[in-house]
Amino acid sequence: MKLKSILSALILAALPANVPASATAQNLYAPVIEINNSAVTRFEVEQRAAMLRLIGTIGDVEKQALKDLIDDRLKLQAGRAMGLGVTAEETTAGMAEFAQRANLTSEQFVEELGKAGVYAETFVDFVDAGLLWRKVIQFRFQSKAFITEAELDTAMALGTTALSASVLLSEIVVPFTPETEAD
Repeated sequence: MKLKSILSALILAALPANVPASATAQNLYAPVIEINNSAVTRFEVEQRAAMLRLIGTIGDVEKQALKDLIDDRLKLQAGRAMGLGVTAEETTAGMAEFAQRANLTSEQFVEELGKAGVYAETFVDFVDAGLLWRKVIQFRFQSKAFITEAELDTAMALGTTALSASVLLSEIVVPFTPETEAD
């Protein structure tokens, strides 16, 4: 991540000061936005947009891609701040889990992405951000998810009380006349 930022900064520093704005805008590795010293490049936005199109996202996929990449940067920063990370095994399992939603293996999914011009790294970054955020949420709220014995006993006691309502058909009276037949 830092290497990308350094490379982007070096590329920008190497550009002459009188380069037209249109030439800089065409630089795929120029930062589009910076989030807490972490740049999102045009290349990343285009890659994410292509992936979103492939998985059927509707609407303005460029705008959605940028929003998602900003969110991903914030999620990654939150995870790192908590000392969390994602292992290679977790990434592999996450890729397989996501690909399974399309009834594909992760290899088949990556191959389909490649056909659309999307690099495997784009998919890996997407999966890693989601997995790390899952860990952040678990870490943050796990203590609130534990149920005490007393809470369990109370819930079980409430569950044994059967509340039911019954209606006897003999009590329902529906007038049937030619005028109310349609009702």
